[in-house]
Amino acid sequence: MLMASYDDGANIGFWDGLRPRRGLAWAKRQEVLEPDAGSFGDRDGQPSQAWDQYQPTRAMVDEVAHQLATVHGLPYTPIVGNAAFRDWGDDPFGGGYNTWNIGVKSWEVEQRIIQPLAPRPLYICGEAYSDAQGWVEGALQTADAMLNTIFADQPDTHSVITSRSAALPQT
Repeated sequence: MLMASYDDGANIGFWDGLRPRRGLAWAKRQEVLEPDAGSFGDRDGQPSQAWDQYQPTRAMVDEVAHQLATVHGLPYTPIVGNAAFRDWGDDPFGGGYNTWNIGVKSWEVEQRIIQPLAPRPLYICGEAYSDAQGWVEGALQTADAMLNTIFADQPDTHSVITSRSAALPQT
């Protein structure tokens, strides 16, 4: 599973050229636009899940695959079976951010959320579950913790992950 997520500032304009026009759903008094011919996926009838309402364009899905192949030097990427796109800057939200609730012991949640349904191979990482919410460093911290969990029984791999993360610039 891949979740390519979050950009802001000058970077947000890149995806604007590959998505439905911002604000169009709100102007039509819809929460989300109905998927059109340029949308990704083959959906007959009503959406089966809430995320089925948020169809990206085929161009968006193709661009994510292209970027993954470029960044990782891959000759191809697997066929995408399903995808969703949500811009929290669209009306009626206008934006979003994460904070820990008062009284939450974030250091405990950070450890439990890495693999919430152990021993199932479901892993979660992202800045929302870190002590550096709102920063890329938080996403990197949780990605490092997740990899250390996955490879905990492989000491050679574990030491490589730890030494690489120690080399990351600290903020």
